[in-house]
Amino acid sequence: MESQRGLRPSSRRKRAAVLDAAEQVFLEAGFTDARVDDVAERSGVAKQTVYTYFGSKEGLFATVVERANAAAAGAVHRDEPLPSTPAELVTWLEAAARHQLDAVLAPRVIGLRRLVVAEARRHPALAAGFWREGPARSIDAFARTFAALHEAGLLHAPDARVAAEQFNWLVMGHAVNAATLLGDDGVPDAATRRAIAEAAVTTFLGGRGAGGVGTGR
Repeated sequence: MESQRGLRPSSRRKRAAVLDAAEQVFLEAGFTDARVDDVAERSGVAKQTVYTYFGSKEGLFATVVERANAAAAGAVHRDEPLPSTPAELVTWLEAAARHQLDAVLAPRVIGLRRLVVAEARRHPALAAGFWREGPARSIDAFARTFAALHEAGLLHAPDARVAAEQFNWLVMGHAVNAATLLGDDGVPDAATRRAIAEAAVTTFLGGRGAGGVGTGR
């Protein structure tokens, strides 16, 4: 497998085109029935070029998942100042929850999640990769943030990773399960996502708020 690092601009564009085509093919056909020939044809490259870049169909799918999850993580865990007051904490948590729901319920990400769930028994490595690059990555980021907020006295999170897991699934649990199992009919609209985010933060701070931190609702 050839890394993107060190590639010429033209090769990077070609590699990106392969990933775009692969994402479409995987979402349409599933992992097992997806054909590298179709990916090559749609992206306008030779089949061998796909293997040169990604090594195998498994490597190609893993890179598709990594790219989609990286984009989702970037939308949620942005490089911005942490809250410094209880009111700012509520606002920050609600925004993070909304961003996470929007990112994970985006068609490409939830589509890949459905695909991985369907293929998990036959291809456990694909499921493990999705977990590592998706939920685990997000929980790790929240854990680092919550540890800092605990040190600042804004959050009661001596067990920052457990707190991160709790927050993650308060936000994601119902919405992601519904969207995964019920298809597009299970994807909540924007108003519902906002309500989910606010309820998750209220519940979370009910047990984790420090120094009187609460939502005021």
